[in-house]
Amino acid sequence: MILQSDVPLPQQCKTAPRSTSSVLALLAQSTPVAATPGQGVLPDGEPADPGVAAAIVSTYLEATACTNAGDFARAFSLFSDDYLRSLIFAASLATELDPQLIAVALSTPTPAQVTQLTAIVSIDNVQRLSDGRVSARILTKPAWKTASSPGDPSVVVFARQGDRWLIDEIIQAPGTATPATGVATPS
Repeated sequence: MILQSDVPLPQQCKTAPRSTSSVLALLAQSTPVAATPGQGVLPDGEPADPGVAAAIVSTYLEATACTNAGDFARAFSLFSDDYLRSLIFAASLATELDPQLIAVALSTPTPAQVTQLTAIVSIDNVQRLSDGRVSARILTKPAWKTASSPGDPSVVVFARQGDRWLIDEIIQAPGTATPATGVATPS
């Protein structure tokens, strides 16, 4: 187990925000396709080395801290372009709002309420995948739930961009109803 029971705090969100203009430009060059979390077949790979494992834990912790801070522009900087596009288009389909309106609305930090905070229960099973990405099994839960409350499992896939690992995909664990991530789930 790499991490156990942590509520990433807003002050841990230190990454530079992705500008609204860059998000709008990303959306303008895209065909609207919403994220559909993968189900059933989880990626299989070789165990990642400790340095890579530490880097993906750092990315996920900071992305969750940014979400817990209500600062989606900063969380967006920790997502690959493909994943960010799919999240915004999924929110657009769910709300019937224009994707650009969603991007603009999420660019202004809005502090999260205590009941909206996400705790990371565990991050483990970090594996290098054949396509060069890295996956990790991540268990999250609402921070206000007791320690004995079950969490929501998912597999988060990270892609290397420059000197950082970015969240690239979330695969819903078999048997769960929704993707489980404290990371930028627009509501």
